[in-house]
Amino acid sequence: MLPTRTTAALLAALAVATTAACSNTADPLRPAPSAPLAAKSKSGLTHPAGVLSQTVPISGPWGIALASTGVVVVALPSSNAISGFSLSDPTTLRPTLAVDGWPLDIIVNAKGTLAYVSSGNTGNIDVIDIKSNTKADTIPLVQYIDRLRINPKETRIYATTLAGQLWSASLKGGKKVQASIDLTDPWWSVNGGAIAPSGSDLYASSTAGYVWRLDPETLAIRASATLPHAIQDIAVTPDGSALWAAAEDGAVLKLDPMTLAVIATVPTGQFGYGGPFGLAISPDGARVYAAASGSGTLYIISETAPSTFDVSPLYLGGDPRRIAFSADGSTAVVSNYYNGVHIIK
Repeated sequence: MLPTRTTAALLAALAVATTAACSNTADPLRPAPSAPLAAKSKSGLTHPAGVLSQTVPISGPWGIALASTGVVVVALPSSNAISGFSLSDPTTLRPTLAVDGWPLDIIVNAKGTLAYVSSGNTGNIDVIDIKSNTKADTIPLVQYIDRLRINPKETRIYATTLAGQLWSASLKGGKKVQASIDLTDPWWSVNGGAIAPSGSDLYASSTAGYVWRLDPETLAIRASATLPHAIQDIAVTPDGSALWAAAEDGAVLKLDPMTLAVIATVPTGQFGYGGPFGLAISPDGARVYAAASGSGTLYIISETAPSTFDVSPLYLGGDPRRIAFSADGSTAVVSNYYNGVHIIK
């Protein structure tokens, strides 16, 4: 049986002793300096130029997703709700919608019609119709859910927990739980999850320093590594050639996607807890974004030559957490628990 823990204690475990950074007192809706957008590739995918365009004043955002329709949705754990806005009109907020208690993550399907919201308290995943902003369904799973991921075919959803577990459930034919695995001791969180673009491999990571590559059907472990870091978010490059990991003790790591060996370590200058937490990769694969909660900084990383990296810090203030990109990569959004949602162009 899992140990009983309070919401406050679990949130403290998730934050891993992150200290609050100074708030940015600038006008949250100020226009950004103009900057050229990166050139689009032949596929039409790109990445932002890395300029803070504006900040949308939403209270307490944590999880964040950007639908292909241009709608930003955010999970608000402190108010047990979700909200958001459209990129076409960031000044108009979507009405808050109550969801099951303590929502930490939110993801969307490829069409941008449905959002899935994790509940840390009830163990449910709420399914939200984005257009009508209503709860369309509920998937009962397990208590202490943290991260969510959907396989490329959108037939299965995966959930990590703050109690060391990984779960899988079907999105077709009755929402039946397919598999579960205890990856680590229940007092360690499994805070990261990622899926290979081909859908052939599932990845998970723990603040204890563990990283796993698993069979997405059975959840059998195919490879594992123990790193001397507090691993938070992880993400796979669009071509599947690398797995990137945010190490909260002051670095971003590039891993071999098969062996999970460290290929490169990119220091961010933030040492101790409160370093890189959220991580995402632009759709063109050219930029890695890492949000450091302790310093209030977004680190924008590019590989300028093999094993040579440029790190550009963008100060946001507050407590930046999760990151999402638009489908074409032209825009990134960053949730900031104290400062709202930042739009990066």
